[in-house]
Amino acid sequence: MGAHRYANYGAPPPPPPPDAWPRPQAPRPPPGRDIRVGAWTPQEVAYATRVADLYRAGSLPNVPDGITLRILLSKLLNCQPMRVSKKYSGESWSHHGKRPYRHVAAPDQRVVEELWLLEHAFHRSLRPGSVLTTSLLGASGLATIVSERQWVRVEPPPAPSGAKRPRDEAPSYDPFADPAYAYASAAAPPAPPPY
Repeated sequence: MGAHRYANYGAPPPPPPPDAWPRPQAPRPPPGRDIRVGAWTPQEVAYATRVADLYRAGSLPNVPDGITLRILLSKLLNCQPMRVSKKYSGESWSHHGKRPYRHVAAPDQRVVEELWLLEHAFHRSLRPGSVLTTSLLGASGLATIVSERQWVRVEPPPAPSGAKRPRDEAPSYDPFADPAYAYASAAAPPAPPPY
C-alpha cells in the first residue's frame, strides 16, 4: 500500500525548474567606483573614530550642516552606509549616527594636523588600485565634501504642526538630497596644513 512513496528511493532528485538555474548576480558598482568592503584596517578605524569624535563635538572642517555621521563616513571611506552601521552598532552609535551634523566651532590647528595625519595614514593603508572620491582635508589631492558641492541653507523648513507627517513626507537627512539646501558656487577649499 505505501510502496509508491518509496518508488524513487535512491534515484537522483528531479532537476529544478529552468527559471531557478541562473543565479542573479549582485549589482556591481559602475566602473571607477569600486567600493570598499570587508575587514576594516587599523588606520581606517582610527580615522573613522576621530571623525566621529569631531562630529559629536561639531568641529569638523569642510562638512556641511545636516549630513549624518553614517553618510559622512560612507563618503570618506568609500563604502556602503550599511558597512559603517555594522561596524559601529550600539546605543550611542544609533543616537549619533542618525543625528544631522551641526557645526559649532572650527577645530584648532592641532586637531586639524592630527586629522590630516590620520587621513594620510588611512589613504596610504589602501591597496593599490583602490579608489577614493572625497576627503575631509583634501588629502591625496581628493575633493572635499564641501568643494564637491557648496550647499547653503536657504530658509528653515516649515515648523511642524501638532500632527505627525506621513513617512513618505519625512525630510531627508542627506543635505545633497534635501530641497531646503540650494547649490551655491563652490569656493576654493582652504589650504591643507603643512605635512
